[in-house]
Amino acid sequence: MHHYPAEHYRHWRKQHPQTRWRQPAFGENLSTFGLNEHEVCVGDLFRWGEALIEVSQPRSPSYRLARRWNLPELPFEVQEQDRCGWFYRVRRAGMVAADAPLELVQRHYPQLSVASLLDWYFGHPLERTGLRLMMACDALSLRWRKTAAQRLTSGVLEDWTGPPGGPRMPGTGRPASLSRAVPQLPSRPPPDVVLVLWGGFSSRRRLPRRGRRRCHPVVTTRS
Repeated sequence: MHHYPAEHYRHWRKQHPQTRWRQPAFGENLSTFGLNEHEVCVGDLFRWGEALIEVSQPRSPSYRLARRWNLPELPFEVQEQDRCGWFYRVRRAGMVAADAPLELVQRHYPQLSVASLLDWYFGHPLERTGLRLMMACDALSLRWRKTAAQRLTSGVLEDWTGPPGGPRMPGTGRPASLSRAVPQLPSRPPPDVVLVLWGGFSSRRRLPRRGRRRCHPVVTTRS
């Protein structure tokens, strides 16, 4: 399930004013005001209604964004500016609703914010400190941990050749800083998180734990 901060839309409307941005423009299932990539960590466990959802990894921008909005540079801009959003895994299935708060229950990896992981993965892809932290994080998705292990072992980047309009090779033109301090986030994010549903979403809906059934899109507005 993809979470994309609603605040980012203000930025994209300024950067690309000719584009008529419509939510969910980035394929998100869930969106809020009050949380962004610098305030959320991999492994964060949230309670939403009866369901428990856990942050599993940052989202890697897709070349499909370029095709959908006819903006060839958009996937790279999303990647470079750390405006990717993040994915959840469902730890406990349950009913969710617009008036149910999104509440942080546990934070196990305060040093692994989504923004830090995006910086290590794309900006400093061979930084050994970041690679070791990613490998040691059990909450991080297996694919990201395997990639970190491969980079640490080989010392080279995997092939990032992809479809036209996809993100560029990570790390180009940005020197690594092996002594860079790892930020520690507080145990809880800011409390001002606004969450509402849209687009025909019934008042309550069951969030499944497994399966490929797509969750209905969710976006946020302020009254």
